[in-house]
Amino acid sequence: MNKLCTRLKYEKYVLDAMSMTAWHCYRCNLTFKDKTHVDMHKEIARHDARQVEIAQ
Repeated sequence: MNKLCTRLKYEKYVLDAMSMTAWHCYRCNLTFKDKTHVDMHKEIARHDARQVEIAQ
């Protein structure tokens, strides 16, 4: 049990350390890594993209 808890803590740390902020538009199924692209998409498509964390 102790090994399992240690492994889960380690995997959570690795996932947290290796993530980055991005924006995903669920309506268009597009992912943006740059905020300026999100702003352009909002202007053109007239709807928002949500901020998400993705693995690098």
